[in-house]
Amino acid sequence: MLGFSLGEVATILIGEQALLTAAALPFGIAVGYGLCALLVPVFDRDAFRIPLVLERTTLIFAMVSAACAALVAGLLVLRRLQHLDLVAVLKTRE
Repeated sequence: MLGFSLGEVATILIGEQALLTAAALPFGIAVGYGLCALLVPVFDRDAFRIPLVLERTTLIFAMVSAACAALVAGLLVLRRLQHLDLVAVLKTRE
């Protein structure tokens, strides 16, 4: 990170997180729907039946919840980054 300002480092980290979150949301919705479709026949019994019903509001709630969690994580990264000495980080040995 030598030569980067604090704002540039924050932009790189938060931008990557935003890109990964945006790419993961549709994939997560598809995998969740697939899991629900696989589990519905497992619970199909003579005494009761659970239909597969996913409403648009459920999907929106799931996406908003994931986006809020990513936002909180991003804010925590920014907070931690403000207290980080970038030159000292480069001097540490792994």
